[in-house]
Amino acid sequence: MRLNIRHNTLYSYSKTVFLEPHYLLMYPLQRPYVTVEHISFDISPQPLGTADVLDIFNNPTKQIWFAEMQNMLHIEVDMVLSLEPFNPFTFLPFPEVDLSHSELYAFEKTHALNPFLRYDEEMITEDMKTLLSDMVAGARNDIIATLTNLLGHIHKNWDHSIRLHPDVWSSDECYNKKKGSCRDLAWMMMIMLRYLKLATRFVSGYSFNPEQRNGHELHAWLEVFIPGGGWIGVDPSLGLFATDHFVPLAVGSEPKFTMPVNGSYRGSAISNMESTVTIRKMD
Repeated sequence: MRLNIRHNTLYSYSKTVFLEPHYLLMYPLQRPYVTVEHISFDISPQPLGTADVLDIFNNPTKQIWFAEMQNMLHIEVDMVLSLEPFNPFTFLPFPEVDLSHSELYAFEKTHALNPFLRYDEEMITEDMKTLLSDMVAGARNDIIATLTNLLGHIHKNWDHSIRLHPDVWSSDECYNKKKGSCRDLAWMMMIMLRYLKLATRFVSGYSFNPEQRNGHELHAWLEVFIPGGGWIGVDPSLGLFATDHFVPLAVGSEPKFTMPVNGSYRGSAISNMESTVTIRKMD
């Protein structure tokens, strides 16, 4: 499958501002099923300079900086991707552990995974603990079965809403409201799995499913680290495990680290952001 993806972002300002360096997380991440045939950036106004760097989570990042006062910033990314069929379950679980084990990962891996296991106790309500206990018991402590059941439960009982605000609801707020954006649902499920001692990370990117209504193209989901399988993508808003229809752009221990555009400006102007993503199947 070949896809043409065009991602347009426009920032407009009520008066001129000085743009601080901006960081663009818009390169597809390396995955065995993704080949980048073409990618181009059209940035207006013309940056004084650009650099391709890696952030703290090893996400490929384009840094841009400017010299003059500006009243807008327009970023257009055009890419052509080749996506091969991908089955996320073609791995051998090793070592064979389940959720009854006090340590799911070897010591050295637990140390490396610490940022992806961290949560505050107030993020988990008693209702959430009860649900998770029932899920684990029903799956007889099996990690994949628990993950599958929780994924289906959230997809069935939480409404997915389009919410363009960059802030993410807390896990308990999303749980109590029984609805949320893709970012809200992913963060809630991440915290629930961390409570079960499973490492999780937040993912932003694109999803392609012509049967879904608009609003899923720029998307968010999560990945959970499975012994033997590594990072496995899980999407609670669609109720799916991530396959070749998902194109990740950035990962992080929290949602705030995965925004497609990061940056600030000097000045007292009010800013407005518009963003569109179009995905076209080429063959």
